Amino acid sequence: MKAQSGSNAAIMVALITLAIILYILFLPPDVRTDLLGENSTDDDGNSDANLNKTLLLEHPGRIDYLKFDERSHELPSFRMYSTESGEVLKEVKSLYSRNGVFEKSFATMSFDSGENLNDFLLSFNLEAADGRLILFLNGNEIFNGEVEKGSPEPIPLPSDLIKGKNTLEFRVSSPGWAFWRINEYSFENIKVTANFKDVTTSASEQHFFVSDVEKQNLERGSLTFFPRCDSKAVGTLLIWLNHKIVYSAIADCGVKNDVLLNPDDIYQGDNILQFKTDRGSYLVDNLRVRTSMKEQLYPIYYFEVDDEFFQTIDEDDPDDDVLESKYNATIRLRFVNDRDNKQGTITFNGISFTFDTDKIQYEKNVDNYLRHGTNAIELEPRTTLDIVDLKVFIEEND
Repeated sequence: MKAQSGSNAAIMVALITLAIILYILFLPPDVRTDLLGENSTDDDGNSDANLNKTLLLEHPGRIDYLKFDERSHELPSFRMYSTESGEVLKEVKSLYSRNGVFEKSFATMSFDSGENLNDFLLSFNLEAADGRLILFLNGNEIFNGEVEKGSPEPIPLPSDLIKGKNTLEFRVSSPGWAFWRINEYSFENIKVTANFKDVTTSASEQHFFVSDVEKQNLERGSLTFFPRCDSKAVGTLLIWLNHKIVYSAIADCGVKNDVLLNPDDIYQGDNILQFKTDRGSYLVDNLRVRTSMKEQLYPIYYFEVDDEFFQTIDEDDPDDDVLESKYNATIRLRFVNDRDNKQGTITFNGISFTFDTDKIQYEKNVDNYLRHGTNAIELEPRTTLDIVDLKVFIEEND
């Protein structure tokens, strides 16, 4: 009987304990905290006894520092020129063509052509010349007329009909109804000549290097040069930037020439400028590529601070509030390494201060900079910065 009575008592105690636990769980949090004597925590999981509240947390990443608004890439002077000389492409001692009612025979002559050749001419002497001379170049008639004996003027050969391998045919007109006659041409010292243009010295290549920071902030570019030349004796000057044509004209000799460059055509790293002319001599002097940078816009971060952390000094001036003495406000920058020197300026609500550190982290107390309401922070680098995070936080003094 006593055993059964003890068992019932234990069950009763357990039920009462369960009821108390359920009651506490369903109480409002603030009531439950007061009942149990617990300390409340803030958003960062810290107790009121050791407040640590994050006001701002950003991840700026890389902030480039430009020491210049414009950069000038100086390039060396150079000379370009091309020379021309006459070349004999084919020479034949004699040829004979005739055309009669019962007999006709037309002479042919072949010759080869190549690159950098122009002003093709056919010249010959005539020992006999009866009828009209009809010339064909690669199957195309290029001359039809009477030519007198002796040393006639050379006959131009059209450049657009010239191929790698070419054939000239020397025909003579028919005597018509005069069946007893024979029209004939007797050629001696036949030559095909052309002007050869030596272009091995008519081109130049220059290089300039653009850094990653310069490319990322590039706004515009220009090329300037001073050509020394005779405008009546030179041909077209061609300029390519990274294989894109940027200039094609007879340059203004003796004055500075300016060429605008598309920023998209300027590459990060190595850039190639190519120059070429088809006639005459150019001395290209004072050659430079100028790159202009965009206006730098540095990051600005805004955050709010509640009034509860401040005390009023002057009731008539609400902006004169200061952080309560039991709190400390700190700004912290965390970098990617502890090797590079990091320099910059922080402007906190219009008040600027600098930092210069090799450490992986920089901290500064900002009690006197913090304001209730909206706050603003601007980061301006003095070296290129790689910032993992920027944090502003309030801690309660022990």
